Amino acid sequence: MRFLQTEQLQIALGGRTLLDRLDWTVRRGEFWCVLGKNGVGKSSLLYALSGLLPHAAGRLLLAGEPIASLT
Repeated sequence: MRFLQTEQLQIALGGRTLLDRLDWTVRRGEFWCVLGKNGVGKSSLLYALSGLLPHAAGRLLLAGEPIASLT
């Protein structure tokens, strides 16, 4: 079962595109690690996945529901 899913997700911050067209699925029970150099968007991705940072384009779903629609 899909727990967290991104479709063509784009994250931009300060006029700079950090992620462009990310398609990613996390299924229940999976563990993931986000790695990368300083300033490439790791924290911004996690903020967007939690709903704290709006994404510029694409869809972000939690258990099939858009994260923006969840309270």
